[in-house]
Amino acid sequence: MEIVWEEQAIAKLTQLTDGKQGYVKLIYDSEDCGCGDDGVSTLWFISEPEGNEMVVKTNIGDMLVDQDKLIYMDEEMTIAWVEDFNSFRLKNKNGIINPFMHFYNWVK
Repeated sequence: MEIVWEEQAIAKLTQLTDGKQGYVKLIYDSEDCGCGDDGVSTLWFISEPEGNEMVVKTNIGDMLVDQDKLIYMDEEMTIAWVEDFNSFRLKNKNGIINPFMHFYNWVK
C-alpha cells in the first residue's frame, strides 16, 4: 500500500498536530453507519497504536492503517487538503474516495 500526502495536506497536518508526538492513522469508520460495509475514511491523530494496525510508509513517514479494514482501502491513495471545504480529501487514480475526510486529534 502506498499513501502520498500532497504539499498543502502536509502543511495542514503539521499545523493541526502542532508539534505533538503521535501517530497518524487512517481508519474506515463504520460506527453508526448502518451495516458493517458502510463507512467513511477518517484521519485520527493518536498517542499510541491500538494494536490492530499495519504500518504504511508515506512521504511524511510511517502512518497507521486499520489492518482489519484494508479491504476498503486502495493500493495507491493520495491525501490532499481542500481549502474551500477546510477538509482533507482521500483519492485514488480513479477519483475521489472521500471528498470531506475529517481529522480527529486525540493527543492531548
